[in-house]
Amino acid sequence: MKNIEFINAGAGSGKTYFLSEKLTEVVCSGECSAEEIILTTFTEVAAAELKDRARESLLKKGKMEQANLLESAAIGTVHSVALQMIQKFWVYLGVGVNLRVMPEEDKIFFFNQSLAFIPTAEESNILDRIAASLDFKMLENNISISDPERWKKDLIQVIDKALNNRIVNLAESKNNSIQELEQLFPIDPNWNIDTGLVNQALENAKLILEEKPNATNEKKIKEIDELLPFTKDYSLNGLLNLDSLIGKFPGYVTKNLPGLENIQIPLAHLHSSPLMVNDMKEYIELIFHLAERSLHRYAEYKKERKLIDYTDMEVLFLKLLENEEA
Repeated sequence: MKNIEFINAGAGSGKTYFLSEKLTEVVCSGECSAEEIILTTFTEVAAAELKDRARESLLKKGKMEQANLLESAAIGTVHSVALQMIQKFWVYLGVGVNLRVMPEEDKIFFFNQSLAFIPTAEESNILDRIAASLDFKMLENNISISDPERWKKDLIQVIDKALNNRIVNLAESKNNSIQELEQLFPIDPNWNIDTGLVNQALENAKLILEEKPNATNEKKIKEIDELLPFTKDYSLNGLLNLDSLIGKFPGYVTKNLPGLENIQIPLAHLHSSPLMVNDMKEYIELIFHLAERSLHRYAEYKKERKLIDYTDMEVLFLKLLENEEA
């Protein structure tokens, strides 16, 4: 399509007035007839106001016929005009004449339903393990509680970004996310925690606490029992619990635990531990993999049912605007 003009300006700057005057000028000069006008705005209210102003302006200039023809012009929101043009010029787009618009709520329902079966059983186990290891949390009534299904929110967010920004191949976005992670949390190759030292310290702490029985010490003893035996396979959440437990030991316990600083130093640098960084990398890779699979399934779903969503409408409309034959 030829003779396209874009107007970009802030709120209250006079866009509606300028556009109505521009429309009147183009019609009065004979460049085109009123019914050939294509004009988009953000809201139906703005579109109606613009059409009324342009009609009034044409009538003032004695262009009654053109003012009446303005009713046939494609003036409306981006999506309403896009659909009108796609239905009129579908042959230039290589799409079927019977395309239907998929309501936004149907798209949301589709992806929410997909979450139940998009991950395989193996992938679900990985997501559960990582959620437990990284100890995902959410706020509920101002209380921090575990959020084992955090991955669903992250997956939907990636899908939304991909759809809204028309990203077909997510590989670059995934690689960029992993690179940012590695820059923020570079793995320390020397990071190490001596599990033998940890187990010995916990056993010694337990003996000291048992010498002074009370409710507080009994609770700490129970926490120690939950961590014993401490192994190299411990999750990040387990390391955080260990760090928290040691931090709550009273002074008479910590001063009798030789080598405690050799445990506390690596715990203070958990963000550099291979355990945390590798879990996060695996999580990012899996979320993007699931997003790609979800988007592919969504595309197939629309194709089978001859549906387009609002993003598709924008893409097809732009394709029409770039087509000089249309």
